[in-house]
Formats: sequence, structure tokens, C-alpha cells
Amino acid sequence: MMQSMIIFPITIFAVVPSISAFLLDKNPPLRLPSASAGNRTNTSIIAFLPSNDSTSTPISEDVSYYCNRVLGDTLTIPSCHDTIRLIGVNRTDLSFGLRDTPGADFDVPLPQRVISSDGTCVVEPSLAAGEEEARASWEDVAVAGFVLVKHCVGEGEGSGGVAKGIGGDNNLQVYVSEYDPSNVRCYGRMRRPNVQASCQQIIDRMEADETNVVFGPQSDPLARVRLPYLLLSDDRACKITIRTTGTGDGHTDVWTWSKMWEVAVALLGMCVREGKEGVETLLGDYGYLYMEVGGPQSESESESEGEEEN
Repeated sequence: MMQSMIIFPITIFAVVPSISAFLLDKNPPLRLPSASAGNRTNTSIIAFLPSNDSTSTPISEDVSYYCNRVLGDTLTIPSCHDTIRLIGVNRTDLSFGLRDTPGADFDVPLPQRVISSDGTCVVEPSLAAGEEEARASWEDVAVAGFVLVKHCVGEGEGSGGVAKGIGGDNNLQVYVSEYDPSNVRCYGRMRRPNVQASCQQIIDRMEADETNVVFGPQSDPLARVRLPYLLLSDDRACKITIRTTGTGDGHTDVWTWSKMWEVAVALLGMCVREGKEGVETLLGDYGYLYMEVGGPQSESESESEGEEEN
């Protein structure tokens, strides 16, 4: 994910006097990953965001950012504006931190990301290098994302970017990057209504490690994750299943849990958000794996469908 990515700053901007008004709603964000450091350029902006009483309120921010085509070079303004809209406007000061931190209880457990409805544009808050916690609001993330969309996606002709020094303690970074949804297919309807929170619970509990893992059929002794592998929400309203293709028991493949987690976020954002089931195919280093999201066929379904070796 982001921590392993080499960043080369390619565009630096000076002072931006103002940003035109934009509207956001209060839909809950999706979750996702960590970021890396980069060069700082302070950019003073004033963003006009709607407050709780629906009046436009100017908010002064000091945003340091750079654009980088490693993070994307085909991003579009409409898709990224959709992502920012989904973040919502909330000025509550929150704690951000890695969810596997021992003894920690953060308001926003990382990794986390918000993805557009078409699955192409991602906005992702992340801790700055060396930090263990950040204090910020979702409005801070939205403003930082809007600056990146305006200057990197817009003026940078589709480029991704990174905003640094976000939040009250300057410990948060915000990434705008692209995702390739070409192998995602949404279909049918979820078997139960309003299951986005149930599917989100699965995503929040998924591993997001960047270590390569062997995924394979039950018959392969080398497989660490035995397929099919089922992840089920506590209320049993949502399930995510990882499967393999091929003749017989199927093929073995290698991938990371962090990439699996990104796929789950895309399926939730593109399919479940619209009340549909979905699948993404051609996963893994060799393209043998695929992931499905849907509702359990019956109350008797259990998590015994697959297992992970320690």
C-alpha cells in the first residue's frame, strides 16, 4: 500500500487565494492505508463549506501538498468530487491511528479510505511518517482532498497527490489516488436492505498487512489461506468470500491482505452502496483469485467455509 510506494514530487504550487463553494453530504466514509512523507509547500486557502445550519461558512486552512503521477494519472474531477461528497462535513475533532496499535482505541482506526461510486478515485487519510496518532476532523480531510482535486486532478491533468500537515497537530496526511475498477461487476440485489454498516464491519476487521500470503484450495498444503475463505458480519447480513478459479480444487496464488482489503472497499463502495451484490475477478499475482460480496443464503452459513493457517 502507500508506505511501500516511492514518491517523486513533480508539481509544486504557491498561494491559492480561494476555493469555490462545494457541497458535501454526511454519508459515512469507507475505511483504508498508511502514507509516506514528501516535500512541503505551504498553500493558504479559504474553503467555503456548509455548516450544520446549511449556511456557507469560510474555513481558513494551511495546506501543504504536492502532485504525483505515481498515485494516478487518469483521475477525473467528477469522480473525485463524488469521493469528497461522500466524506461528509463533520467538524468534530477525532483521533486517527493504526487499528492494531496495542491498547489504543482511536475514533478513526486506520487504514481507511473513501472511494467514489464509480470506483476510480480514492481519498485516504494516513498518519505522517513516524507518528502514532493524529487529531483532525473529517472536514479537514475533505478540504485537503478538495485542494488536491483542484490542483492535481484538475490543473495537473489527472494526477494524484498528497496533502501534508493536516489536522490540529499536523500529524495527518491525505492522499488522492486512483483505483482500477475494470474487473468489478455489480449485479442483483443484496438479500437484506441497508447492509452497508454490516459489510463495513467486515472491512474494519480484515487484515491489511502488506506481506505476501499464499491463497489456495483446501487440498494444497502450501496454502496459508485455504479457499473458499468466508468473512461474515456479526448480524449475518453481509458476507465476503475469497475464491479461486481453475479445474478441480482450483489454483494457488500469491497476494497481500492489504490488496484484498482494497478490493473489499471497492466492492462496498461500488456495489453494496447501491444495494447490489458484486464480484472482482483476476486477483492475485497470477489472476487466479476473486472476491464476492453478498448476503448469506441462509442463517446456517458459518465461517467454517475456509481457514487461515498460523
